[in-house]
Parts: sequence; structure tokens; C-alpha cells
Amino acid sequence: MHKILFSFFIFLGCTLPRSVSLPKWAYFPPQMSIGGPLGLYYLSSQITQFQNIRVCIQKTHSDYTDPEILLELKLAYLMWFHAALGDESRKALSSLQFLFDTPSSPCKASSKIHILFLDPLVSNDLALAHQNEFLPGKIQCQKTKNSSSRSIQSHCQSTNQKLGLGKAGDYTYIKGNLASFKLLNPSFAYLSPYVRWLPISRQLGVSSDIALSASQKNPLDKIGDLLKNVLVFFKVSSEDPRKTLSLMAQKYLTLLGDPKYENLLDFKNLLESESALGLGDSTLDTLVKQFGSSPQTSLNQAYTPTLGGFHVLLHEIGHQFGMAHADSPDSMTITGTISPHPKQNQLGQWVEQESTMAYGKPYLYLTPDDKGGIHYLSESLKKEINSLF
Repeated sequence: MHKILFSFFIFLGCTLPRSVSLPKWAYFPPQMSIGGPLGLYYLSSQITQFQNIRVCIQKTHSDYTDPEILLELKLAYLMWFHAALGDESRKALSSLQFLFDTPSSPCKASSKIHILFLDPLVSNDLALAHQNEFLPGKIQCQKTKNSSSRSIQSHCQSTNQKLGLGKAGDYTYIKGNLASFKLLNPSFAYLSPYVRWLPISRQLGVSSDIALSASQKNPLDKIGDLLKNVLVFFKVSSEDPRKTLSLMAQKYLTLLGDPKYENLLDFKNLLESESALGLGDSTLDTLVKQFGSSPQTSLNQAYTPTLGGFHVLLHEIGHQFGMAHADSPDSMTITGTISPHPKQNQLGQWVEQESTMAYGKPYLYLTPDDKGGIHYLSESLKKEINSLF
């Protein structure tokens, strides 16, 4: 069975002693998260240069329209800010200024947060696909004959793929000196160039033309007629999923026309109340089935997964805030769970699969583990920043 992985960078050179008194959530120590969106927001009350945080977006041709990218980025930041700050998330979200990088108006050099939103058409020389972190998917298949039963068996395997990278920004400062604080590198969230990324609208079966017209505030009539494949990419907990997905599509398209904070919050709550999940990619299964029914005896080729982008953005932006992998702790992270049936690895570290920050289900919302972690990190981060100055 193939496995597609997220990945992230860590800042080396700082370790934290483990203790039974440490809280049980998956995040990096607060001093490593100050350069992220939440840390910069807390700094904004002391350093004026962080009162407006520029988010620079780079993208190539994509299934995403610009309004869809803006909407889903705002939705992801809202989810993390709201879990960390509650009602104060309105102010925190308004501190972000979203800009698209263009030849006539470049924004990366002056940004505090960098989003690299790519698709398979991107040039391979773009930062060497981030130092070769991203690689195309490959599938290898072989048919063998069972000598006893004379049956033909197919065996296939695929390469692991990193879907994204995310990290809080690096900084330097002299203790107690506000003027000396400098952000060396922006926070980043990169999506792999070797995946066809789909926005939520396309996962709900709405065409890009309809989504674009919605963003231009054209009237949207007969919303039910626009949903062609509503059960392809989404799972919801509703007893009437078609009705629920139709409501999601309507709310999403309304947000494209006018993404107000209250409506973003309402859509967040809907995704959460429905325990909404993106479904897995069908590209690989299709290739395996086609090989099995073909006369070919072997197969060795690259393939491009088709996946929803939002759950990957939510995960990588979590890394920007300072969240770590809940299901894969290491010596740099405070990891754990608030589930009723926690598990420990051989080192006694708590691990959790029911989390956006785990290599688990494609959550379109923050789980209790995510919320517990970012809330505790938020409090720790505030104390850390106050102690610096």
C-alpha cells in the first residue's frame, strides 16, 4: 500500500530535556516558534514592524484560482489563530496582508511568511525543487506466474512522496533589546510541485468557471445543479451527505465573493461539526487496475496524484505556528495526546493519530489534539516573549 508523507524542517541546535512534567502535545519549544505567525502577532504589541505581516504567495498555473487560494489560506490561518486565541483571532487574522508575487510586484523579499503553491507544470530548477526535497511519484509493477495454480499475480509498489514542507521563521536578537530583534528568514509553507492540487470547490464538484464567477459576486442560482461529483473527494458525518455537501459548496462560493471573518468562522464550524475529511487519491489505484487487466508484464513510470490542497495547507501552516508531528515525536518536540486511549512509544513519548499534525486522516478541521497543543503553545509562547524583553 502506498504512503504519501508530509515533511517539515527543524531548526537544529536546541534541545529540551524531557520530564514527566512536560505537557503532552506535539509542538516545538516556544523559543523555536517565535518567528511564526503566532509569535509575530504577540511581538506586534511591542515591535511596530510586525503589526502588518506580509504573506507572499508564489504560484504557477494551477487548478486553484487566486480567490480560492486566498480563501483557503485565510481559512487555515483562522483555524489555527482561533484555536490559539479565541475571539482575538479576528485581530490576528486582520494583521496578515496577503500578496501575490508577480514580476511587476515582487513580494518575497519583504515578506514575513512565504507560501509556495505549485503544480506539476513548475520548472524543476525552482530552487532545485527545494533542495530535492520534492520528488515525483513513481510506480513499479511486475507480473509473476504461480507455477502450482498457473495464475498470474500482479505486485506493485510506489515511492513515498512528501506533499509539503512547513516551518516557523528564523530570527536573531539580543536579550532585552527590542531594536535588535530581526527575522532572518520568513515562515514558509510549500506544496509539492508533483501533485495536482484541487481546491475545496473542485472537491465538491464545482467547476472553476463557477468558482471564478462567485468570486466576482455574480449571482449563484440552482446551486444543487452545479454539484456534479459531490461524493468524490469529501466524507462528512451527516446522515444526508449530499445535502450537507451542497450546503458546503454554497457557503464556500459565497465566501469567494466576500470572505468576511464571521462567514469564515461559520464555514470552519461547519467543517468541524461534520468531521469533514478529504478522500484519498484514486490515481494510483487506477494505474494498478489498468496494469492488472493489460497484457504488460511490467510497469515503471511516474505518476501525478490528485489531492485536495486544503488539508495539506492546514498541516504545513501548523508547522509555521510551531506545531510538530503528533504521531512521530523526536528529541526536539513536546509530543502527546488528549485522547481517551493514548499510546506511548519505546521512549515513553506520547503519540497520536487523530490529529491534523499526524500522518493520518486528511482532516479538514483541527482535532481536539491540535487545539490542545496550539492553545498550550500559545500560552507558553506569550510567556517566552515577555521574558525576552
